[in-house]
Amino acid sequence: VEVKGNERITLETIVIFGDITIGKNYESSDINLLIKKLYETNFFSNISVELQNGKLSINIKENPIINKIVFKNEKAEKYKEKIRELITLREKTSFMSNYVKSDINIIKEFYRSLGFYFVKIDVEVERLTKNRVNLIYSFNKGEKAKISKIYFLGDKKIRDKRLLDIITSEESKFWKFISRNVYLNKGRVELDKRL
Repeated sequence: VEVKGNERITLETIVIFGDITIGKNYESSDINLLIKKLYETNFFSNISVELQNGKLSINIKENPIINKIVFKNEKAEKYKEKIRELITLREKTSFMSNYVKSDINIIKEFYRSLGFYFVKIDVEVERLTKNRVNLIYSFNKGEKAKISKIYFLGDKKIRDKRLLDIITSEESKFWKFISRNVYLNKGRVELDKRL
């Protein structure tokens, strides 16, 4: 077995991850399974395998390791910690660019639950030496979405005033500056539907 392109991951580790057995007759289905097993580790971005004259040659390109994840323009530590728990990419793990988009959607959903429906997120990947990267998320939360008016449509057996007393969401008025119920929140809307 010969491996080219590996920097951090040793030949022995690749043999274990790929479940490679010396002396075994490898067919194309076995090679496809080997490639699949190596991709499943998330350590590699590109793998090619060739078998010639009893020699298994594996060319790989390793995914970079995330050195640090930085959240710009977010001051609250509790929000940063919660976002770190929610996102897929983590520090000291392999960086896969296809996970960035899903992590952005997760972060946007988190901010929506707080009432920030117009959040903009930019991601910067800072390349470092030794195949490492820093991941920098820049947030622009914008204003919290307030409920300006609540309408009830459909069958009107119960008056709007009575329905407004039952639900938890409130219309935004200048004297309700302390209330959190004036901000749009998907969870509260679902509660209102049940009520």
